[in-house]
Amino acid sequence: MRRLSAGLSRLAQRDFPSPYRYDDEDNLRVIVEGVTFEGLVDAAFNQIRQYSKSDVAVTIRLLEAIACIATYTRNSKQREALRRQAEMILNSSREQISQEQDQKDVQERYYQVIKALRQD
Repeated sequence: MRRLSAGLSRLAQRDFPSPYRYDDEDNLRVIVEGVTFEGLVDAAFNQIRQYSKSDVAVTIRLLEAIACIATYTRNSKQREALRRQAEMILNSSREQISQEQDQKDVQERYYQVIKALRQD
């Protein structure tokens, strides 16, 4: 999980290339489906979130990773992608985790994500 959060933290600080490709005369020639930070967040977290929704340790670690990445974001679009993942993780944990203390631990990590997302 550390490599995942480290990689996404680095990417959050970079500019992604434009999907528009121009020729030497500045004529638009191709529009490509570009890679986005939001798409990478989904690709990185979706399967892990889906398969580990009843695992407290993994759920907590996912939220901690999102809080870490949030500190490196540069715009609201990036923060929204992370917030959306955190909400899905929280909602899944409410459905799948039965122990009250475990739910409180997850909720606390979710609050840490929200706090990190509010920093500017």
